[in-house]
Amino acid sequence: MENTTQKDSLLEEVKLYLRVDVSDFDNEINGFIQSSIVYFKNKISSDFDENKDFEKSILKDRVRYQFNRAINEFEYDFISELLNLEELYEEKN
Repeated sequence: MENTTQKDSLLEEVKLYLRVDVSDFDNEINGFIQSSIVYFKNKISSDFDENKDFEKSILKDRVRYQFNRAINEFEYDFISELLNLEELYEEKN
């Protein structure tokens, strides 16, 4: 489980990416972060590491789609990245 400092740091990075500078949306964004981590662990690999650059990047994009209420378009728009991610984790196993 992530420690609080890592979780807070990830929240701040995502907020910066989303251009959200108020704390009003922190709970919602944290929920999106956690659901995205679960999504990637179920879809790609239980070894998914949200602290690695590529993984963090696609995680931020998925949160952006959730935040903008467009999550149903994420897989279509990011099919290439998702396939690359799957290949990356297949190579590790």
